[in-house]
Amino acid sequence: MASDDIEVKHFIPGRVRLKVPAVRRSPDFATRVRQELGALGGVHQVEINETTASVIVQYDPGLLRDPHGQEAMFTVLGSLFPSLDLGALRMWLQVNRYLG
Repeated sequence: MASDDIEVKHFIPGRVRLKVPAVRRSPDFATRVRQELGALGGVHQVEINETTASVIVQYDPGLLRDPHGQEAMFTVLGSLFPSLDLGALRMWLQVNRYLG
C-alpha cells in the first residue's frame, strides 16, 4: 500500500514499518511524525531513521480493534499524510481482519 509520501513496508499486529521519504528531507517533519503518532493512546514507541526514511510504530494491537482508537489513528495519519488513501488502508485492514 503506497501513496506519494508514504508506503507500508511491513505490518504485523502491534508493529508497522513505514517508508516516509519526507522524514529524510525534513527533520522538523520527522519530529512532528514522532510527536503526533507518539501522542496516540495505545502507541508505545515511534522510531524514526532519517537516513533510511523509515518510521516504526509499536502499538497495542487493541488500538485497531477499538472504533475510537481506529478513528484517532486514521485522523493522525490523514493529517500527517494527506495523499494517503485512508479508504484503501481501512479496506486492507478489514479484509485482513486487523480491524475490530
